Amino acid sequence: MPVLCLIIFQSFPVNLDVLMIINIFAFSLSVLFTIFIIYFFFMVYSNLSGAPFILTSNARLSKVLELIKLPNGSKIAELGSGNGKVVATLTQKGYFVTGFEINPFLVLLANLKIRKLNLQNNCKIYWKSFWNVDLSSFDAIYVYGIPHIVDRLEKKIVTECKSNTYIISIGFHFKNLIKISKGDGVTIYQKQ
Repeated sequence: MPVLCLIIFQSFPVNLDVLMIINIFAFSLSVLFTIFIIYFFFMVYSNLSGAPFILTSNARLSKVLELIKLPNGSKIAELGSGNGKVVATLTQKGYFVTGFEINPFLVLLANLKIRKLNLQNNCKIYWKSFWNVDLSSFDAIYVYGIPHIVDRLEKKIVTECKSNTYIISIGFHFKNLIKISKGDGVTIYQKQ
C-alpha cells in the first residue's frame, strides 16, 4: 500500500510531509486489518472447537461461589477462561486456578488482569486448547460451554478426572455425572 501511494503521487507535486503521513496512515490501516483478521480467525476457531467468549455475569459467579463446596487451596481448571474474570474471582476466594484459552488476545488480556490484581502466584492462564490438557490433577472443572461439545467433554471428564471431581457447569447438562446442586443456570456435578 505505501508503494502504491508513492507511484500515485510521483506525478503530482506533493509535500513530503503529506506523503509521509499518508504512508504512515496506510501502514497503520494494514496493521489494524491484519490484527482484525487474526482476531476473527481465533473467534471462529474458538466457536468450532469449544465455545465463543461469553462473559460470566456477576450474579452467576456469585451463585457459583454459593454452591461450590471445596476447601480453600483446591485446584480448579477453567476450560475456556476468556478474559480471566472467573479465574481471578476464584483465586481471590482462596483456590488455585488454571485457565485454558485458545484465543491469544483473551489470554493476553486475562494475564494482564491477573498481574494487575497481583494474583499470578496462585493462578495461571495458558494459551492452549483444553482438549490437549490432562485434567487428572484438578479437584474441580469450571466450564461455560455450548451443546455441541457436551458429549465429547463428558467423555474427557469421565476418562481423565479423578473420583469426586466437581464439575461446575454453566449451560451444560451432563447425562452421566451426578448432579449435586443447581441454581440460576449453574449446575454442580460430581464424577464418581
